[in-house]
Amino acid sequence: MPVFSCGGMRYQYKWQDVPGWQIPRDNQQNLAATIRRAVEVGINHIETARGYGTSELQLGRILPSFAREQLIVQTKINPSDNAREFGGKFEQSLKNLQLDYVDLLAVHGINNHQTMQQSIRPGGCLDVARKFQAQGKVRFIGFSTHGQSDIIGQAIATNQFDYVNLHWYYINQNNWSAIAAAQRHDMGVFIISPSDKGGLLYKPPQKLVDLCAPLSPMVFNNLFCLSHSQVHTLSIGAANPQDFDEHLKTLDLLERADEILPSILARLEQAAIAALGEYWVKTWHLGLPKFNATPGNVNIPVILWLRNLAIAYDMIEYAKMRYNILGNAGDWFPGEKADKIHKLNLQQCLANSPHAKKIPALLQDAHNLLSGANVQRLSQQ
Repeated sequence: MPVFSCGGMRYQYKWQDVPGWQIPRDNQQNLAATIRRAVEVGINHIETARGYGTSELQLGRILPSFAREQLIVQTKINPSDNAREFGGKFEQSLKNLQLDYVDLLAVHGINNHQTMQQSIRPGGCLDVARKFQAQGKVRFIGFSTHGQSDIIGQAIATNQFDYVNLHWYYINQNNWSAIAAAQRHDMGVFIISPSDKGGLLYKPPQKLVDLCAPLSPMVFNNLFCLSHSQVHTLSIGAANPQDFDEHLKTLDLLERADEILPSILARLEQAAIAALGEYWVKTWHLGLPKFNATPGNVNIPVILWLRNLAIAYDMIEYAKMRYNILGNAGDWFPGEKADKIHKLNLQQCLANSPHAKKIPALLQDAHNLLSGANVQRLSQQ
């Protein structure tokens, strides 16, 4: 597995399925050039999903031009109550990709107890995936997740999966316990969206640029992630062939990570302390309730985290983008905004927080700072 993977959700023509003849030639040519560039630089893991609209269909026009053994191809299928439907979608994926098998098949979106049960119950989606595996149509089976760490840990603990696709990067290290569990179960670890959900690092604020110097924020984050041996590959959601260039600068630095990272990490921590206070930086997350244990389902941990990033690192654009998707993304980014916080009694749910008295005002401040037009998930646009 290469340390970078080519993610397939940003170069496709449409987020919905359309007939192949509707795909513009220039879009297909750009996708093909992106895949060729990926393979040229050693990024032979090509990752997509049935839910990525025309991505699979368009990849099916270029992947057969490579020697099959040269590629590691992954697709992902959403779980459902109807396991036969799951199987039908996978058969469609193979047809779209024009492949006899995929190297990696992920159950896409084990984000809560419902999707986990749809996957692992007897006769469920995982059983169907195992049948495809027995037929030689799948080599390894994993799962992707945008869920909370406890759900991810429970899925890993089933010992039924070969790998996991999850979020973990410098600005959000909540899932480290899941990565550690994956290592104990000898699972591969694929990091989802380290440059986009990891902070819009392709257009970082100047303060973050200065703090990460002499590296770009993108290269710093790559190096941070890959300096942990438990992490195996980072997804690059390339939209064109040039999108790999900055990432590739990471490769020559991998053996020097222990020398390069400490000073940058210290600057980032000191900047957060200077902006927010040391006690807050080290304790803000303690005793906070989950969104589904909070009046109005307000996602207090996420909102406070986004406020921290906006104030400490000037990551206002990123924080606004993530804040305004709350309430619109279901279990892919759950919980609600703080727009009605003045009407809610948070005393009981904050009883275990050392900052209980001031959090309601901070949530209101976060809403004032970050609120804007509602944002939808890419797949809904």
